[in-house]
Amino acid sequence: MSKISRFLCLAIITSILLLLIAGCSNKEDTAGNAFLASGASELKNECNDRLDNDGDGAIDRNDVGCRTDTGLAPDETNCGDGVCEGGEMCGECVEDCGECEPDNCYDSDELDLFTFGYVKGIEEGNPFYYEDYCRNISVIVEYFCDKQGHWGDMRSLCQNGCSNGACVAATTTTTLPAACVDTDGGKNFDVKGTCTDGTFTFTDSCNPNVFGRVNEAYCNDLDKCSFGAFDNVCPNGCYDGQCVPTNTTTTTTTIPIFNTCFDSDGLDYFTLGFVNGTDEGNLFFYQDYCQNISVLIEYFCDNQQNLGNARIWCQNYCMNGTCNPE
Repeated sequence: MSKISRFLCLAIITSILLLLIAGCSNKEDTAGNAFLASGASELKNECNDRLDNDGDGAIDRNDVGCRTDTGLAPDETNCGDGVCEGGEMCGECVEDCGECEPDNCYDSDELDLFTFGYVKGIEEGNPFYYEDYCRNISVIVEYFCDKQGHWGDMRSLCQNGCSNGACVAATTTTTLPAACVDTDGGKNFDVKGTCTDGTFTFTDSCNPNVFGRVNEAYCNDLDKCSFGAFDNVCPNGCYDGQCVPTNTTTTTTTIPIFNTCFDSDGLDYFTLGFVNGTDEGNLFFYQDYCQNISVLIEYFCDNQQNLGNARIWCQNYCMNGTCNPE
């Protein structure tokens, strides 16, 4: 075969191969993977950025969302294909992701600072779980649920320290009483006392008919209460179960003080509320307020009648001491 014949054969074979390659390319485009549809000038960036934007394994024109023969929007995330993917979310693409589960919140310890607890639930379709923890040796971060089913957290000072996500309770010592107990220590006429032995209870008193006579209760040798009248033991007379001292002095009685606390809105971020009460004998009154356009300072009472406040991030904005729900 001459050189010219070999050249002609090689040219014919090359032409045939080019025609076959062009035909395959046109066949692929007619399958729906073309970049442009009739009347469309260009596709969105998601269809020509060489990235898998919706995480389904198909890139650019190979993704069904970028095919022009499907009637879908020209981007990779395609609501209605039966797959919840990419930026699709429950409630927004119901066909693929379904309806969102309603917000809910559960608090295991119900705002008890002395019990380790946690909150869990659903917020805006996303599950959450948070545990109480000690920020440092004296401060606890306590998670809780509000009335609207949202979670929140607050920082509280633990008077006896914080350990393992809970405030340490004060240590109390219980002393079992003896079989017979006399609060004034026996036949003590100068102090009014009470004797108890598990069966009887007697309290010192004065005899109104005899000057200086005391009816004194005391523990006898059998470890039981006895009650007897003793004459001429109070030279200045008897008053309220004890002898009147020669030099009368004023006795000061310390009355225990209990804290009180009232919350008008019950930890409701969407209602302007206030707390008032007493703290170690001092009156207080505080009203919820906006620290700035996004943060609400919410006052509340814990289950120990102590005053507290929490910084709440309002999803929309804060106005007039409440989070705006819209």
